[in-house]
Amino acid sequence: MYTADVLLPTYTDVVIVRLNATDADTADFTRLRYSIESGNVGNRFRVDADSGVLTLREGATEVDGMQDQYELTVGVTDGTFSSQATVRIAVRALESSGLRFTMPEFEAEVAENHDMVEHVALLPVVGRALNEHVTFALLNAGRHFSVHRTSGVVRTTGVAFDRELRDRYVVVVEARDERTPARVAHTQLHVHVIDVNDNAPVFVHQPYFAMVAVDAPVGSIVKKVNRPLLV
Repeated sequence: MYTADVLLPTYTDVVIVRLNATDADTADFTRLRYSIESGNVGNRFRVDADSGVLTLREGATEVDGMQDQYELTVGVTDGTFSSQATVRIAVRALESSGLRFTMPEFEAEVAENHDMVEHVALLPVVGRALNEHVTFALLNAGRHFSVHRTSGVVRTTGVAFDRELRDRYVVVVEARDERTPARVAHTQLHVHVIDVNDNAPVFVHQPYFAMVAVDAPVGSIVKKVNRPLLV
């Protein structure tokens, strides 16, 4: 049995739970595949078949018609045998508690192809008492970013960015204090990938053929080649 809470508003690709199954067979027989078998009303959730990470398919607000609770039946199989588990997800509105980020959204940039670990942005919060501890976490799955647990500094992980594949990331960050119940705040960091000229132009329809009259004057047009295609 897995249990999780979803606080509204919530965002696309936010991680709900990480399913974990084991198999006592040798490695040759233990490629496990995860799936959602039932209960996915409105197709709100999806699971990565290889990692078992269950995420929200689309963001939602209080008025988007999400149910108060979902009960998913999830499955795992090694190709021959299978097993099931239940995921209970409670949905509730994020109450205004006084803890909040200084901005509802932040902007940052990263360079394409850069594979060094670097600071991207500092996401400060207000509304906490002097010396009161607040912890930070990333809510959406991804391998390009991490956040320092106590400082709120978002960093790259060293995985290079390819702007031709994706030119923008939306990182969802949560801050949570140590009170009971804990106060929670969310923000979004919009990270833009700066383009780098890393691809050569390529002519299309090569090779080209042309004919020239033996008495053609100097400066005569031989052929107009196609405009190069930038890739």
